[in-house]
Amino acid sequence: MYLAINLDDFSQHFVMLSEKTKNNVMNNSDFYRLYYSDTLHNSNGLYVFFTLRNITITKYFNKLKATFNNNVNKSHILKLQSVERQILGLFSNKKKTAVYRIGEQLNNNFIKIFGEINNCNKESSFQIILKVSGIWSDVNEFGLTFRFYIVNRLL
Repeated sequence: MYLAINLDDFSQHFVMLSEKTKNNVMNNSDFYRLYYSDTLHNSNGLYVFFTLRNITITKYFNKLKATFNNNVNKSHILKLQSVERQILGLFSNKKKTAVYRIGEQLNNNFIKIFGEINNCNKESSFQIILKVSGIWSDVNEFGLTFRFYIVNRLL
């Protein structure tokens, strides 16, 4: 179960980063765990809830690929890109280049989703959670570690 905030409720002022640790996923890189602590809760990572409309879900290797119309979802796309920029702005390093992978996917009108869904290839609206675990950093670049999930049910 995930406890997520609404996309509109995100504030960079509630984001905290841990000290660097060795990145177990990427060679020769570091990882900074992200914590989100607002007046209502503390979480290990940031979980953001939003809805994308008129999307088509197809199988994509061991993930799902949600393709969408950029114009229909424009406000959510701009807010998600802003969240990514704000978090990476906290890590600002003049010697390294920020990599905006969430923005790259959104600009290409798709997101990769982890999990399964029964009705692939059906156009619909889906409630989605963006989970941001932290920031990776290598010699030249840094970016967010993240995943998108489809919400199966709301409590």
